[in-house]
Amino acid sequence: MRKLQVLAIVVFLFHFLASASWAREFDIVEIKEGLDAGLLSLSFTGSEDEEKMEIRIECILSVPLIVVINKGSTTFPHAFGEISIITDERILVDLSERLQGTVIVSQTGKGRMRGTMRQRACFSKKTALLYAKLKYSKDHTLTQLIASLDQENPRIRARAAEALGEIGDKRAVKSLKTLFANDPDSNVRKAVGEALEKIRN
Repeated sequence: MRKLQVLAIVVFLFHFLASASWAREFDIVEIKEGLDAGLLSLSFTGSEDEEKMEIRIECILSVPLIVVINKGSTTFPHAFGEISIITDERILVDLSERLQGTVIVSQTGKGRMRGTMRQRACFSKKTALLYAKLKYSKDHTLTQLIASLDQENPRIRARAAEALGEIGDKRAVKSLKTLFANDPDSNVRKAVGEALEKIRN
C-alpha cells in the first residue's frame, strides 16, 4: 500500500512539473526563414583561412525562439554574391532566454569570406508567412510588431505596418490608426492605410 502511495505521488509530481507555467515550449525557426522574415539579424565572421565561419544570431523582436540550422548547405545572398555554410548535423541555437547566440560552421563553395558582414532583412509579407507557422509565440510576436510602429526609422515603421496588414489581426488596428493620424512620413501613412484596409477586409 505504501509503495502504491509513493508511486501515486511520483506520478502526480511528474504531471504537475510537466504542466508548470515555467515548463514552456518554444517555436523552432529555420535560420534563413527567420532572417528573411525580419525576426533575426545575422553577423558572419569568416576565419583567416576561410574554412570556418562564426555566425552570431540576434533575435530582433525579443521573441523566445529556437533557431535551427539544417544539415547540409545553407546559402545567404548578399551584395557581393552569396555566403554558403555547411554542417554535417542539424544545429539548434537556443534563444529562449537570451537575445543572442553564436555557432561555428564550415564554409563551402566559391562564396567564402573573411572578416565580418552583418545581414538584416526588414519586416515584410514573409513576416506574416512565418507568423502563421508560429505555435507558441504568436501573441508575443504580434505585440513586438505593434511596438515596432514606434521605431524612429520610418522604413521600419512602414514595413511593420505592412507585416501587420498581412497578418490581419484586429488587435493592431488601434495602434495603426494612431500612427496614420500622427506620422509625419507620407510613405508610412500610405503603408498604414493599406494595412488597415487589408485588416478590414
